[in-house]
Amino acid sequence: MTPTKLEIVISIITLISAYLIGNKNVWGQRVGLIANIVWWIYILTYKRYGLIPMEFFYSIMTIRNLIKWERESGI
Repeated sequence: MTPTKLEIVISIITLISAYLIGNKNVWGQRVGLIANIVWWIYILTYKRYGLIPMEFFYSIMTIRNLIKWERESGI
């Protein structure tokens, strides 16, 4: 898969995550975590190191939110 196609796929996954989060669905955080993992693979594979600060903080927020949401929902 070309870098551009991969960027589009990961962006779609990220948008699905945002949609689910907007509906207060805990799966939004889970899908977001999957997107984070794929973004990291993309960053390291294609040497897009300028994205590291954004993805680092986004990953931390996603993990924090997933833990918080799962505690609050009793999962």
